[in-house]
Amino acid sequence: MDALTLATDHILASFKRQSTSPVPRDAPDPLFVAIQGIPGSGKTTLAAKLQSTLSSPPYSLSVATLCIDDLRFSQAKVSQFAQERPDLQLFFGAGLPGFHEVELGVDILSRIKCFLQEQSGIELPSWDRNLSNGIGDRRPQFHPLNQVVRKPLDILLFEGWLVGYQPLSPKALDSRMDEYERVQHEAKKCGDRHDPFDCSTFHRPSIHAMNTFLERYLPLWDLFTCFIQVGLLCRSMCLVTEFCRSFPLSTCIETRIDGDSKGYGKTKR
Repeated sequence: MDALTLATDHILASFKRQSTSPVPRDAPDPLFVAIQGIPGSGKTTLAAKLQSTLSSPPYSLSVATLCIDDLRFSQAKVSQFAQERPDLQLFFGAGLPGFHEVELGVDILSRIKCFLQEQSGIELPSWDRNLSNGIGDRRPQFHPLNQVVRKPLDILLFEGWLVGYQPLSPKALDSRMDEYERVQHEAKKCGDRHDPFDCSTFHRPSIHAMNTFLERYLPLWDLFTCFIQVGLLCRSMCLVTEFCRSFPLSTCIETRIDGDSKGYGKTKR
């Protein structure tokens, strides 16, 4: 079974469970699906294919997609933040924790959940990589390329590399960094570069600050009841679908897709 089919089946099963909830309501809440994966893992491609598949026959569902980049601070706010916190050496790259308007995301998703109170639809923010001389910036409100979702909405797909990340305690973070630096040091002594993205030289106070900023994202993660993780392992693509730790139910589907696009599936309940 390929990743798209596996993810589609899992989302449809989650949607069916939510739609048949015994709690009486005028209309079922839309299903919020979080999709996480490192850059280059295929999460954005998977989200696009899921939207196309789920919105087409035989399903014909109403599906919207939002990316965590769409919640990134404007470049004006990034510049202001850089002046206020020059000590944070890591934070002025693309989309790191602390650089998103989490409250805006929570507000938008909460409003979508209560669609019956909305009359004219809800505008979703969007990020344009070509703005600000290629640095990227958020499009202004009411921009014609901003998506407007209207009821009924069945499924919202939300994708991003840090979706679902949980903060560690300072002690646990230091312990992991110490171990990572030890492994890197031993690898370099043997002439082996253990990790092409060597973060052992990163400014540790900045890493602690980034870890602390993850606390702000937890109310946003709590709005999702379905979680899909896409990762790359051993030159293959690994898709893991599960409910986040804080969710009352847990489902895990794991598929490994090798060069011949064949794999295996595993479901745990």
